[in-house]
Amino acid sequence: MRYFVLTALLLLAAGSSFAETRYVSDELTITLRAGQGNAYKILQTLRSGEQLQILEEDGEFIRVRTNRDLEGWVRSRYLTDAPIARARLTAAEQKLARLEGEARSLREQASSLQAERNSLRDKLRATETEKASLEDEAAELKQIAAEPLQLREKNRVMKSRIDTLESDLARIERTNDQLRNNSQREWFMVGAGVLGAGIFLGLVLPLIRRKSRSSSWSDLR
Repeated sequence: MRYFVLTALLLLAAGSSFAETRYVSDELTITLRAGQGNAYKILQTLRSGEQLQILEEDGEFIRVRTNRDLEGWVRSRYLTDAPIARARLTAAEQKLARLEGEARSLREQASSLQAERNSLRDKLRATETEKASLEDEAAELKQIAAEPLQLREKNRVMKSRIDTLESDLARIERTNDQLRNNSQREWFMVGAGVLGAGIFLGLVLPLIRRKSRSSSWSDLR
């Protein structure tokens, strides 16, 4: 029973260390061997900062797996829990380069958006100018279209005025004709009266004269 518990604890400890990540210490080159100790075959030389996956820990040795899926043993004192400064610097430089690239891309996008905004503003200004021109042209065309209506109305008023004047003129001409006829009748009557008076006087005066002479001769006797 005690052996079973010990075995379970060892397995639990091994399981807790499984899939952990360690890094080769800074400025160091170590060997990955097939077993625990220098007597075992060197499988690969590991550079400082290289990432390793922990598979098993046994005293001062740790069984690891490299990024190329090569498994072997290394001494635990050569490994650290965090990336080395050079790796962190490289990562920081890469992140900085990425951020600078993103910033450059954002600046380019901002510049492109600004250019597009300026272009749209110019187009809007041109459109407003064209709109104002079209409105002026439409107003002019509307005025031109309204002129025939105005002329037609003026012609109607003038025709009505002409008709009225012609009617007045005809009435005046009729009045003149009537007055002319009346005047001619009056002159005819005056002339007839004068003629009648002349005839009357021509007939009466000789009689008066003869009568006057007869009276004179009677008085003389």
